[in-house]
Amino acid sequence: MARMDKRLLETLRGVRTGEIQFKQVNPPHVHNLLTGLCEDLGLNLLMGDFALRSRLPCEVVHQGITKSCEVHTGYRWIQGFMVSTGIYLPVHLLPALLSPKAFFNRLQENPVATVSSTLMATARSSAFLATYIALIWYGICTWRSKVMPITMRLTGRRYTSNVVDHIYGPLLGSFMCGFSVLVEKPHRRAEMALYVLPRAIYSMWSRIMAGRLSRKVEMTGEALMYAVSMSVLLTGMRWKREMVRPSMQGLLGWIVEIKRTRHSRGHGQQTVKDNGEGKTKAGGLENAIEDKDALAAIERERIVI
Repeated sequence: MARMDKRLLETLRGVRTGEIQFKQVNPPHVHNLLTGLCEDLGLNLLMGDFALRSRLPCEVVHQGITKSCEVHTGYRWIQGFMVSTGIYLPVHLLPALLSPKAFFNRLQENPVATVSSTLMATARSSAFLATYIALIWYGICTWRSKVMPITMRLTGRRYTSNVVDHIYGPLLGSFMCGFSVLVEKPHRRAEMALYVLPRAIYSMWSRIMAGRLSRKVEMTGEALMYAVSMSVLLTGMRWKREMVRPSMQGLLGWIVEIKRTRHSRGHGQQTVKDNGEGKTKAGGLENAIEDKDALAAIERERIVI
């Protein structure tokens, strides 16, 4: 989605692992990574020489699009929106494919509202993903081009890209891109939080337990977390079905064949309803008997007269 050149991506990975060092001579297989990219972009080859530079130039990070971080962010947003639209439009049309009769009924009843709601939902989701991409780019660029120069002037220290592009830049970009969730509706934010939370737990588990436990024990912990998460979801399906999203209800109900269950409150309401109906029926029968007795008394009086 970020449309990053593979050579730039390999450079950032090398910076992260420490394989690439700035202001030093690097191994031959990584030395020419950025010089080849600069040649293809029409930039000065010296801009991609690790031995001559302390950090990556913005022009190279922007892949020759522009020197301005703000303009580059806008370009990434537009590009991300166009790509995301091609992804989310089929997603929002999926309900129409699953239940075409209901969709065409809504389309016949109110075609403008049906089409506009689908397009609006697609645009909102595409804007979310585009904002996510643009903010993480801008966070990294902001740290490199604006925050770090101020920090170096205040502290008197100089930082290489091994620190800037490995730790602080991605940290700020990851923090900023999280605000893209505000583009989505509130109920979607909750769903995304539930999606991100297991990934965060998995990341923490991997970092804490890396090298401390055997792979078999790590896999056991992953399976245990999955089992706990799934048990919570299935418990909700069994006892608090209204708290589970309808689409998840249909999916899990189809997979595990969980039938709807009536709660005790529902049973109570049904009993009260049944008792009410019984009282109504009993009252009607009593009235009918009283009316019959009254008619019989009138008939006897008429005969006597």
